[in-house]
Amino acid sequence: MEYNGKSHNEIYKMLGRGKETEMKKSHLQERQTIESEGGFLELEYYLVEEETKSQAIYGIGVKKKHSFQGKLRFENEETGGLSAKKETVLQLIEVLARNYITPMCLNEVVDDYL
Repeated sequence: MEYNGKSHNEIYKMLGRGKETEMKKSHLQERQTIESEGGFLELEYYLVEEETKSQAIYGIGVKKKHSFQGKLRFENEETGGLSAKKETVLQLIEVLARNYITPMCLNEVVDDYL
């Protein structure tokens, strides 16, 4: 979602959120390992809750663990400040998990979804 050409993360930073917040991460869902020849891929999705002085703001995190030909790689991405409605973000996490969205695509998919 954009407003005057700015993404939700840019707006979130402009509002000064994050300076006096406490961030909590809740493990929600871990996808089963996807086996492939020579490796595997694991994706984990979690809720990010940021407590401000006035309310909680929710976001999403995705962790990826990828093994291929003996090399193990990790990738992580979070997008905060999506909604004050926890249920809305939980529904989006389910959509991401069902479609095996990786950390690399998280922000783009969230922007399209919202």
